[in-house]
Amino acid sequence: MENMKSILLISSIPLLLASVQAFGVTHKNPDEILECHLFSGDKLIEKESCLHLSGTNEEGFYIKLRTSKAFYEFDGSCDSKGKCSYVQGTTPIETYVRNATTYKRIEGDSSSYYGNLLYCYKSADNKFDICAK
Repeated sequence: MENMKSILLISSIPLLLASVQAFGVTHKNPDEILECHLFSGDKLIEKESCLHLSGTNEEGFYIKLRTSKAFYEFDGSCDSKGKCSYVQGTTPIETYVRNATTYKRIEGDSSSYYGNLLYCYKSADNKFDICAK
């Protein structure tokens, strides 16, 4: 009987560890409806409402944007100094911000534009940028 208890305890440890890991590091944020803008270079191609899904996972965090025509998924992580990097699939991508009124790309400090920014992600193939506000 004591042997059976040991076997049961030992066999349940991987399940317990997997549960702690899964519930300890993942979090899904509430879904939001945002305004998405699709650019080719600096030319606005399309503007429509989109569903924004985000959260954290074992590797860092994720951002998903769903429009009526496409689904975009980006994963990110930040180092100890707060510098974040993003990938689409396994390809590193560039992120940046635009003025939401003029659509001009903002270089440097964007704090004076707070509330009027588009947060943009270049596609892995560099054919377009998807931006959300």
